[in-house]
Amino acid sequence: TIGDVRFLVDNGRGQTCDLATGTCVDGLESARVSDVQMNHDFFGTSLVARLRRDGMTAIAEPTTSTEVIAGQTATCVEIPLQPAPSSDAANTSTYCVLDNGVLAKLEAADLSIVMTDYAPTVDNAQFAPV
Repeated sequence: TIGDVRFLVDNGRGQTCDLATGTCVDGLESARVSDVQMNHDFFGTSLVARLRRDGMTAIAEPTTSTEVIAGQTATCVEIPLQPAPSSDAANTSTYCVLDNGVLAKLEAADLSIVMTDYAPTVDNAQFAPV
């Protein structure tokens, strides 16, 4: 769920639901959240591609740490990147994940994602059309 848009995938079938209107359409419509620079798989394939790109363009060795996020211990990697052309400020991307692989935090020059809550059990209501 990103804002008022919920993406559902079940057995290869996708739906995009608008929580404000209570309607769903077939298919995964990432354009519905393009205004926040995210898509429906920001935590998966897109995250892997972003991490690989940052790793390939790093200007120094990444550093690792642990951090408590939403009451959970996450392992983090901070990747130093080239400063933006208009700035001398340091530029880094930080990726934090829980032991089970769940994204807990992504801090980058263009995007900030921080987990605000986590439960190890499934809330079935989150996986049903609105």
